[in-house]
Amino acid sequence: MPRNASGTSTLVAGNPVATNTIIESDWANTTMADLNNEMTDSLSRSGKGGMTAQFKAVNGSAPSPAISFTDFPQSGMYAFSENDIRMSVAGVDRFRWLQADALPQTWDNVGNTWLDVGGGGVVWTQMDVAPATAAINTGYVTLGGQTIALPANPPTGFSVAFADKADDWDATNYLTISGNGNTFSQDNSGTYILDLKGAFAQFSYLEGQWQIVNFGRLSDAYGIDYDNIMQKTGSIMTGVLEANAGLTATTINFTLPTSTAGLSAGDVWNDNGVVSIV
Repeated sequence: MPRNASGTSTLVAGNPVATNTIIESDWANTTMADLNNEMTDSLSRSGKGGMTAQFKAVNGSAPSPAISFTDFPQSGMYAFSENDIRMSVAGVDRFRWLQADALPQTWDNVGNTWLDVGGGGVVWTQMDVAPATAAINTGYVTLGGQTIALPANPPTGFSVAFADKADDWDATNYLTISGNGNTFSQDNSGTYILDLKGAFAQFSYLEGQWQIVNFGRLSDAYGIDYDNIMQKTGSIMTGVLEANAGLTATTINFTLPTSTAGLSAGDVWNDNGVVSIV
């Protein structure tokens, strides 16, 4: 007889047979046909045929995942709960998917906590005052004048980013970023200063240090006029200031070449203390 809803199969009528009785065709044919049907409905170990209905596995656990591998029985997938499906490696949780609208998470062994994957990038949030310690894979559009610590035990490859909310980061109203026990690859120091107006910076934890992987200025929506910015290339100031533009500074230090070698017509050089034009 076909299996019931629980998967239990029962032999057809006439079974079991009695000792010292003749095997009759009615019994043999119906019993063999029933066995043939149930074997056909069974899943082949060698991959012949496939499931024609939902595949249901035991819930499992981290050391005994429901779906694992012949040589690696402690690595695979299991259901921790209805809204929590996990992957384990060598019997230890490594990744999980949660209910709808929640980011997938990876397990941080160092920090002993679950961390949002963030969809493969930084998830931005805007606030005047950022948390004292930034969250992993989070970007903060925030004001200057703060000290913010990066996560203390970040997984390799994860990032934190910052952007100037009010175009007010400067030499007196800068954003101080603390490595929180880790150093920055640029100078091996434990802090990094963001003091450029309208800037953004993304830090990623790579090879045991925080590294700047993305840095620049925000769009013109922050009131930056790129046409009127003087840039410093090497020791020479270059760029164009429009007629209605102003340049305000207490001191501007720059070095002019002391010969015309390699210069073009219109270039400025230091002719024995006198600013001259080629």
